[in-house]
Amino acid sequence: MRAGSLLVLALPVSLGQLFKSSRNVYELDAQRVEAEVAESRSPWVMMYYADWCPHCHHYAPIFERIAGQISPLHQGAVSFGAVNCPDFTAFCTKIQIQGYPTVRTYHFTGDVGASLAGKTPDRHIVHSEAQFTAWITRNAPVVESNASSEQTKVQEPSVSNSSQELRGQNTRGALKAKEAEELQKPWAHEVLPDAMAAMRLADAEVALLYSLRQGTFLKGSNGELKGDSLVELLRWLDYLARTFPGGRKQLRQLAEATHQAVSMSSAGNALSAEAFGKLLDNRGLDRIPAEAGHKPEAYWRKCRSYTCSLWTLFHVLSVSEAKSAAPETAGQDLLARMRGFVAFFFGCDYCRDHFLEAFDSCKLGRCKLSAEDVSGAALWIWQMHNDVTLRVAAENFRPIPTLWPPEEDCPECWDKKSPSGFNSAAVLAHLSAEYGSAEWHEDTPWLSGAWTAHGAVPLALVSALMLAFGAFKLMSRSSHEPAARGKDTKGS
Repeated sequence: MRAGSLLVLALPVSLGQLFKSSRNVYELDAQRVEAEVAESRSPWVMMYYADWCPHCHHYAPIFERIAGQISPLHQGAVSFGAVNCPDFTAFCTKIQIQGYPTVRTYHFTGDVGASLAGKTPDRHIVHSEAQFTAWITRNAPVVESNASSEQTKVQEPSVSNSSQELRGQNTRGALKAKEAEELQKPWAHEVLPDAMAAMRLADAEVALLYSLRQGTFLKGSNGELKGDSLVELLRWLDYLARTFPGGRKQLRQLAEATHQAVSMSSAGNALSAEAFGKLLDNRGLDRIPAEAGHKPEAYWRKCRSYTCSLWTLFHVLSVSEAKSAAPETAGQDLLARMRGFVAFFFGCDYCRDHFLEAFDSCKLGRCKLSAEDVSGAALWIWQMHNDVTLRVAAENFRPIPTLWPPEEDCPECWDKKSPSGFNSAAVLAHLSAEYGSAEWHEDTPWLSGAWTAHGAVPLALVSALMLAFGAFKLMSRSSHEPAARGKDTKGS
């Protein structure tokens, strides 16, 4: 890795609740949905989202505007609410929220009785501001608006006069401000070449723990996983146990225990959310504790979001396969498991649909890859990551980002004579250096054994030591040259 690359080891930034400061949408928890929405006699429109979901951030201002038109300042006949599902995983699984954002209506014309799950309007209508506003107006029952009624009364969120904007609109600005503040700390960017791959692996482990906890039962029903989704989970766990370079012992144990839990179910073909949750309890990965499955932001080292760490997971897997004695179908297996994960266990509906469309249409030459071409699979994942980064930036009206790796980090990766603008061999070597290490393919993991027994050497301490070393190096040369700076835009 070149000395110009950034290694940002700053405090994590949590995006949190999208509607915490909204004037028109209540930010609710599971208990309040049960008590104040499902049992109400008045109509409600609820948005179930994940704070890490890019399209949820894109849709949140639209939902806010619709609420503002129908019930400005909560004064209309229809109430609007939102729930951040990662904070209430069991509840969202119970009411079968299978992707984000999901919009549901309660107590509209034609509804009979109180339903905790509500009804799901047509997705294309929901995502059109004009159409959904008109649909709500047409289908909402005629009720007398009474802000003091016990049936419609909901506690107002605490909002200061200086903070009335929708959280979803200003979150990115706050994130940029935080990053700008951290850029003033030169010690945060000192390059630690030997540590980069370890930081990437840590982020991949966090993504893995969080996805198993939050995404496994997205396609479940009545608290159980059956059929294709269960088959894919078992394949995914077996694949991870064989190929993922971190926490292999824990992953092997989890895969075996999950197979056993399925075989012990009443019909031998189902996995309950309760049983799988118990298997995940107190089960970390290598240097990352089980708590990362609930609070990932506390454990990211290079990334700042779940989507970034998930891409990191895929890159780590691709490099791991290339470095190991992989089977003849390794390239095909890697891409098949990646597709299966996105199809069944990734919650962002819009993101998932785009990826599956690209995958199934053989975009970027995927179908031309041979089954054993692990290097080709790794490059395809890299191309898709850059492609997604460009698409997300365009959808959110952001400037065109620098493609990864930036030229200052890997000048040999860029080739103006190539149709793609890149030198594939150099990119592959750069991926291998950033996301892999030969040490990972030994049977004992990095910092293993007595060093990590019972959490004796938590990753935070290792990071602190790395930072101290980096600071010492930086100060020792500060009189000769300024701190090097580079870019790392591969976090979309």
